[in-house]
Amino acid sequence: MVSVWSRQSPTRGGDAAVAGELWALIAPDFLTLLSWSAHERVVQFPADHPLLGWSSCVVASCDFKAHTSNGLCAACMKRWKDHGEPPIDEFMDEDRPTVRVGYGLCIVSPCQRPWRSRGTALCASHHHRRTRVLKVSMEEFLAHPDVFGLASFGPCAVAACTRDRESSSGPYCINHQLRWVKIQRQPESVRRSSHDIDEQWFRRTNAAIPVGTECSLRGLPDRVAAELLYGLSRRTANGVKTRADQFRPLVAHLLEHQLSSVEEVVLTDLRQGVKIVCSNVLTEVRRVRLTPESERAKDEWDVSVFGYNGTLRFQTISQPWLREATKTWAYNELPRRHAKTTKQLVQGEVNVVGMLSESLRLQRPGDRGDDPRLLSRSDIAGFLNRLMFLHAGGTMSDYARMTTVQTLRRVLARMRSLGLTAPGQPLHGLPDDFTLAPEDVPPPGERDTQHRDVPVEVMRHICARLDDLEKANTREIRVAVELLIDTGRRPDEICQLGLDCLDRDEQGKPVLVYTNFKANRLGRRLPITEATAAVITAQQDRVRDRFPNEPAGKVILLPAPTRNPHGHRPISDDSVSWQHRKWILSPTSPSP
Repeated sequence: MVSVWSRQSPTRGGDAAVAGELWALIAPDFLTLLSWSAHERVVQFPADHPLLGWSSCVVASCDFKAHTSNGLCAACMKRWKDHGEPPIDEFMDEDRPTVRVGYGLCIVSPCQRPWRSRGTALCASHHHRRTRVLKVSMEEFLAHPDVFGLASFGPCAVAACTRDRESSSGPYCINHQLRWVKIQRQPESVRRSSHDIDEQWFRRTNAAIPVGTECSLRGLPDRVAAELLYGLSRRTANGVKTRADQFRPLVAHLLEHQLSSVEEVVLTDLRQGVKIVCSNVLTEVRRVRLTPESERAKDEWDVSVFGYNGTLRFQTISQPWLREATKTWAYNELPRRHAKTTKQLVQGEVNVVGMLSESLRLQRPGDRGDDPRLLSRSDIAGFLNRLMFLHAGGTMSDYARMTTVQTLRRVLARMRSLGLTAPGQPLHGLPDDFTLAPEDVPPPGERDTQHRDVPVEVMRHICARLDDLEKANTREIRVAVELLIDTGRRPDEICQLGLDCLDRDEQGKPVLVYTNFKANRLGRRLPITEATAAVITAQQDRVRDRFPNEPAGKVILLPAPTRNPHGHRPISDDSVSWQHRKWILSPTSPSP
């Protein structure tokens, strides 16, 4: 079959550079996995892959893809319901009626023309010769000495199509021919634009006819194809499942609108599942061009370039000088932190600076705090008084007021130590008295220390009901909570435990090996009871059964249930905290 993908318009110079960079980043093994060829430009989703794979219909005589939880394809699902929904074990042994849809080459060897239908299995010429000229059975026809293979009529004129023309009289495969005829017969009132009857536009924008889990990228600019495959490779590397029926509609959308980059897609035009795939591809493609140096100039940072997840936002700081100083502080602060929650902690401190910014806007209506040279100690006093006002109104606790002042004092001092008051720097001209002194930090207030610990009776009742927690969630959540109770470690330390976290000391007593992320101390050893060790051992056996071929050194003790084909991604401490809180507060909570 001759490829027609080269009929697309030439790639612009900038696009060619982007495409080249992306192609270089895609692992050759991944392209081999997808049976990708730069000439054919067709992706094949492998059936046996844990993230890209698919299952065939359980009906023995059906080879279509299963779409339902009971293992049936759409057509067999309809037949199953028509039969009164018998047991699947019985239904799967029934023969499926002959399926006449599909695509394949004529069974006359070596004929290169497509069959008319799966039932005939012959191209139009051979079907005519067998039924109208020779009038013989299929066996006799295939053995006839005058029957020989015929050359192809050439590829379909639709750029994305992978099929051949059915006859010499038309430029399309039979399916695209039917589509074009239907478009021509549409009344003018239902046409969206003049493009609808533009045959050249039809050829450029129509998607390939779906074949199994095949996806054609023909007709797309090279940059778009590179973006799609790079995004798919990163999505797969991150442990996310992708189905062909999520990927193909995105390709069809790019073709239909003749977009030169995935970044031009309007996400609201896509249905939910396709939108998620496109959003992931967009994120990965954009990150290729990101660096810490390029991000620091923006007001919203993708902190993946700093090794974290999420976005760091500075928009709440309205004064340009204060925003730039805060960004410089954050740029220097991020590499100094080692906790998994560094992004959240830094965002919280940025938000405190945002509170100072809001105070300056409200208390300086003339210049709104835009000129640092005009500020003074009175502006600091105004900020402290505003916190007092919020505290008196009940919207800020003693502790929150204290930590807000402590945080701002530390951040402003750090900004000065970074030299940001020097000429040419954001804080140049800021008066020395625009600062917070130790005595500005309010006392934490009276804290009720009584009953801060959970009563023993309540703890006993909670421990006795852990089976209910497991039923409401997963085994991993239950084990995480049990280890938190037994060891007193932080949630992130428990969630990040490796599979080999259990050891024995010189006396043979069990020891938990963990990492103190807050202090960046690796290999900490904590003596534990035999009961706790038994919980860990049972979980280790469960994980080994789930990931039998993965090296123990890379597998996590509490692996996430999704997006985790190799067991390297743990459940999140946020998920554990949320599920535990929801369980405690539920109507069936373990209240004594």
